[in-house]
Amino acid sequence: MLVASETSRKKFDGFAVYLEKAYENLNQPFANTKLQAEAAARLVRVGMGLGETELAKDAFELCTTLTPEHLMGHFNYMRTVSPWWHGSLAELTAFVDSITDPTLHRLFQIVYLNEVHSFLAHEKGGPAATKKLRQDYQTRIDRILAGPQQAETTTLAGIYYNNYLAGLHYILGNTSAYTRLRKLLGPNLTPYPWNYFK
Repeated sequence: MLVASETSRKKFDGFAVYLEKAYENLNQPFANTKLQAEAAARLVRVGMGLGETELAKDAFELCTTLTPEHLMGHFNYMRTVSPWWHGSLAELTAFVDSITDPTLHRLFQIVYLNEVHSFLAHEKGGPAATKKLRQDYQTRIDRILAGPQQAETTTLAGIYYNNYLAGLHYILGNTSAYTRLRKLLGPNLTPYPWNYFK
């Protein structure tokens, strides 16, 4: 997996054509508030891809003003401030810790640990990343593992929760918990965190 700074100019230029088209379609007023929030959440991702962090931030603010618990708005902005794209581990930490909705806060604490591990694995390799995660983030890990060990599978947030919790168990070598959640998920696997482990 590449961080944004490792992407070639040719690949970025091909990617940018579609991002510009997405920008044109999403950066307009919608009569329906839900559609406007959804467009803004997707515009966060466009801003991220174009390297326009202010666009991403403004779109996230609009999205969460209209729908404060918008899952994909939070997810896309989290990716923007991650070290994979335009941020750092410190910015990523500050963002996930700033989420006030209890359900989203808990979900994003789990997503955060997977995200940190994936970046550490890119920097240090898998075993060293897991050791560093346990060393520097054990308190967060303990809080997650002391909480609910699955979420309802009838919501998108629940599906993400179970995927990322299974990913955390995979990282930590908790085979039985990982296997139980993977069976529970059935066909409801999200691209991430599983793409991190390829």
